[in-house]
Amino acid sequence: MTEKDFIEHLIAGEENALEVLYNKYAEKIYKVAVRFGLNHEDAIEIVQDVFIKVWEKRKDIRVDLSFNAYILTIC
Repeated sequence: MTEKDFIEHLIAGEENALEVLYNKYAEKIYKVAVRFGLNHEDAIEIVQDVFIKVWEKRKDIRVDLSFNAYILTIC
């Protein structure tokens, strides 16, 4: 499956698609948060917050746009 496929499954409400995307992007978000000066605990919280927001707003995600840019914007 492609990333686009996982995003489409996420939009449809499939939690396993969220897990796949989390596993792919969590470390990247964490590193960005640390680069912004957050400590370990706060960076982990940011990762969680980003994916909570992704789940809550999944119906608004546009498949034709960059998911990477979307989550970094949330971050």
